[in-house]
Amino acid sequence: MNVYLSNSTSNRGTPIAVDAMQSSPNGDVVLAHLIEPALVNQNMPLAGSYDATAGDSGVIEGYSLRAYRVPTSGLYKAGVSVLGESAEAYGGRAIHLEGVNGSSNHGDSGGPLIVNGQIVGVCSTGDSADPGSDIHAGSNYANLTDSRQWITDVTGV
Repeated sequence: MNVYLSNSTSNRGTPIAVDAMQSSPNGDVVLAHLIEPALVNQNMPLAGSYDATAGDSGVIEGYSLRAYRVPTSGLYKAGVSVLGESAEAYGGRAIHLEGVNGSSNHGDSGGPLIVNGQIVGVCSTGDSADPGSDIHAGSNYANLTDSRQWITDVTGV
């Protein structure tokens, strides 16, 4: 597995290999250890807590496939609306959302859900196997704040 770090919307950056992974006991969240240090000059804060509230607005980001499995040419961002709470791939608490002007697709797993300028979730599953061109397709983002204490315990951050 490789991790890409970039602030560019058109270039996902240079791959950095992962040499170890540790799974959260709270669901579809993994910490990846890189074989070499990576400098991050900008980062989005992780929320301390978040309860899925119907009607909240957010943004999702990713480099996944676009409609009809067309490869992306850069970082994709879409506005989403929170529908409420759901379950993610491993049964943990998730944030159920629907696209406003775009939706997640294959390759977005692990991508962020940002609400009020903070990361609250990571992409886990979609409501359909292939959303095609349905910009309103639903998806489930693992509630990352449920793993907040575990992240601190493992990383010290």
